[in-house]
Amino acid sequence: MDRVRTFCDHLRNRLLASIRESPALKKPDKSVLEALWVRSTVRTQTVDNYPGHSAFARELGISRNQLTASLYRLEQKGFLKPTGSPTHPSQLAFLLNAMLLEAAYDETTGTEGNPF
Repeated sequence: MDRVRTFCDHLRNRLLASIRESPALKKPDKSVLEALWVRSTVRTQTVDNYPGHSAFARELGISRNQLTASLYRLEQKGFLKPTGSPTHPSQLAFLLNAMLLEAAYDETTGTEGNPF
């Protein structure tokens, strides 16, 4: 079990590092995407527990307008897709691009081996 936990920790670290290192993303976009992945259910790549724009912006220490702009840019670049109710942000959810997780998995299995 320790080997699986270690692998999962390395996978998460690789995923978050790839977001931080991405030249395609602006700094606030990186923060938003990283926070969404931390909140996500990795098995389904979804963020179902989104607290709404105002609360999430406060959590990240950015304005609501900055958050909205970041979410729009991330959607335009294919990093996420909003689902749920666009008129009620507290009922909003996000589907995250699984390609990021897959790339992190490939890098982690290349260095760690598959623990399963």
